[in-house]
Amino acid sequence: MKVLGGSVACMAVVLLAGCGPKIASFDRHAVQPVEGQVIWQGQPLAGALVTFHPKGWRTDPGTSAPSAETGPDGRYQLTTYKTGDGAPAGNYAITVVLRKPRASRSGSMFGPNQLPKQYESPETSGLEVEIVSGANTVPVLDLGGKPVGTGDAKG
Repeated sequence: MKVLGGSVACMAVVLLAGCGPKIASFDRHAVQPVEGQVIWQGQPLAGALVTFHPKGWRTDPGTSAPSAETGPDGRYQLTTYKTGDGAPAGNYAITVVLRKPRASRSGSMFGPNQLPKQYESPETSGLEVEIVSGANTVPVLDLGGKPVGTGDAKG
């Protein structure tokens, strides 16, 4: 009887799982390949997080905004759903953040942003782009800054 009762309980759970409300699903937006490069102080910026914030629409639930880390040459390929897949077509504000790791007692943590604060927020970065159907190469994001090795002397 105990085995039968256990079996009935298991069967009830299986049946109820199939009859309950379905988990909400969402349609993924089609993505377009997106690549670009970030320059800071006249040099390619490595290790920066570049994030594209959708303007006028929201990303799918559970999906973050398209983003990428810049390589040693300052280049990036955006990721939305899987590595390097790109971003949905639309208008975006872009942020760029460079956080240097710093040691702590509990392991490594990220320190403060090394770039001007304006580039941390989609409202203040001034960086915008439209992603269209097909391959997209974003114009170089030149964040300015005095090139390394230049003096203040004016000639």
